Amino acid sequence: MLNHSYRVDSRYLSEGWIDRIKVPPPPSSAKEISKELEILISLKSLRTVNTKNRILEERNRLNFRFGKYSFSQLSALDADCINYFDYVNVSGVVFYYKRKFDRIRASFLSSEIQPIISNPGHPAYPSGHSTEAHLIAYLLIELRVEFKERALKSAQEIALNREIAGVHYRSDSIAGRSLARYILKELKLDTKFHKELKKCRSAIKKKNISFY
Repeated sequence: MLNHSYRVDSRYLSEGWIDRIKVPPPPSSAKEISKELEILISLKSLRTVNTKNRILEERNRLNFRFGKYSFSQLSALDADCINYFDYVNVSGVVFYYKRKFDRIRASFLSSEIQPIISNPGHPAYPSGHSTEAHLIAYLLIELRVEFKERALKSAQEIALNREIAGVHYRSDSIAGRSLARYILKELKLDTKFHKELKKCRSAIKKKNISFY
C-alpha cells in the first residue's frame, strides 16, 4: 500500500511555485508503458556486484557520490557551505508531484522486473533520487562551472541506478531532472540563495577545492 501521509514542505521556494513549475503527467498509453517496461527488463543485465553495491549505498542521499566526495562530505566541506547545500532539502516538492500523479511502481505491472531493493512506499513519478541528484549537480555547477559535464554525469548515473534497480521508469528519471532545473530556477528568485552561493563559492575558491 502506498503511503500518502507526507506533507508538502517547500520552505525554500517562493509563494506561487506550484503555478510556475510545470511537471507533465507520466506516459499513460499502453504502448508507452510497455516500452518503458521493456527498457527496465533490459537493464537487468547491468546488475553487476559493483552496481548493486552502489544502488544499496545510494538509497540514502548522503551517500550520493560526486567525484571525490559523497554528498555528506560536500555538506561538510566548509561552514560557509552548510546552508547552501541544505537547499537540496526539497523532498516536499517532489512528493507534491508524486501524490498528484500517483504512478504505480513498474514491478506491479511486470513480474519480470524483479527489483533488487524494496519498492519505496510512495508513488514513482517523478524520481526523487533523480531530482535530488540533479539538483546537487546544478548546485555544484553554480560553484564551479568547469565541472558541469562530470557533475551531470554523476547525477545521471545515480538516476540510472534506480532504473537498474527496477524501482523507477526512465520517464521518472527524466521528470526528476526537469524538476531539478525548475527548482534551481525558483531558488534563484531568492536573494538569500545568492548570498549563500556567494559565501560557499568564496570558501571553495579560498581552499581551492576540486570536486573531481
